[in-house]
Amino acid sequence: AIMKASPSLTQQSQKVLLDAVPKDLVSDLSRYFLPDGYYDTFRDRFPYNVHPLAFFDYDEERIVADLEGAGWKTPKDTDTNSSNCLLNAYANHCHLKRHRFHPYVWEIANMVRQGVMNRDEGIQKIYTDQNAAQVAYAKHRLAL
Repeated sequence: AIMKASPSLTQQSQKVLLDAVPKDLVSDLSRYFLPDGYYDTFRDRFPYNVHPLAFFDYDEERIVADLEGAGWKTPKDTDTNSSNCLLNAYANHCHLKRHRFHPYVWEIANMVRQGVMNRDEGIQKIYTDQNAAQVAYAKHRLAL
């Protein structure tokens, strides 16, 4: 629920992102990124991520039941890690292809360790193949 951000991981992630941006846009976008000197200067005082919802009981089945009671219907066109995003399966597919691990593995592993979700459910969410039709749909809509 409260995690200290890793300066080296943040710096590496920022570098990967900036390396993917067209070179002519980097200077315009640089104001939105941490300067390289920040990582060493503030290494011991790097910020923490606080996830406020982690302080509340989480029961996905109960949440879904409450939402369905209000008229919400579980979408049929999203993956197991999303309730509203048609790009999620494609984004997960790209992340798996590029980095060879699921983008939600860390969060799901923590949820399993904390007893929020059982191990089998965590494994299913991480290792179930991305829905090929959803991946194809997103690629088509993005003209890729």
